[in-house]
Amino acid sequence: GICERSYLWECTKGDKNPNKPITSILLQRLGMDEYEHEDYLCYSEYKKFMEQKHIFNLLENGRILEAKEEIRQYKNSDYIKDRFDKRFLLIAKAGLMILEKQDNAKVAELLKQAIKKTVPNFLKVHLNMFLLGTDELFLILEYARLKPEHCGNISSHTIYEQVISYLDKWKCDDLVKVKLYPKAVCLANKKYLENKQYEKVLNNCNTAIKYIQKRGKHYFLIEVLEDKAKALEGIIIGYDNTKNI
Repeated sequence: GICERSYLWECTKGDKNPNKPITSILLQRLGMDEYEHEDYLCYSEYKKFMEQKHIFNLLENGRILEAKEEIRQYKNSDYIKDRFDKRFLLIAKAGLMILEKQDNAKVAELLKQAIKKTVPNFLKVHLNMFLLGTDELFLILEYARLKPEHCGNISSHTIYEQVISYLDKWKCDDLVKVKLYPKAVCLANKKYLENKQYEKVLNNCNTAIKYIQKRGKHYFLIEVLEDKAKALEGIIIGYDNTKNI
């Protein structure tokens, strides 16, 4: 979904140098942290990368008006050349819409378009059939979180389960997993708690805590611990009720 096989073969032989987006996605799909690898860019690529980083920083800091203007300028610039530039623009627009508290369904539609730029059939085939990177998995989680529950032929909860299944089997650096696993678990746990599947919640939370402890990163730690406490409480109440019968 990111390039032709012939192009990738030429890159592996050293005949061509992949651009920044392709290099990033390839490293991510191989389970590596792209920021731990040096990447030499020509001036035009570096300029584009820094502009994208600037826009993301504005969005992260909630500077809506500045972000909107930068996105407008980016859209009208000569940066938009391939699917990766269009993908960035869709992601940036979605981030802006979230800050503006626009309709979640519209945001989800933009994210779906962005995901399909590199994973065209992600809603038709189980995620375990793909080779995916951290950014792609994050976008898939965000799409599932924001989309209307009954929109499309697959539920949000099913997508969460597929992401967790993918991460369970993915042989990658724990630093990569800790960025995604706790988030996926917290999203999936909502349905499990509603259905009183407390053992499932405990297993999910314990695995998430394992990754958090290994890497010392506290992504979604409070939420994971809260879900674990709810599951333990549910198990205790169930045991007490059984005991009193």
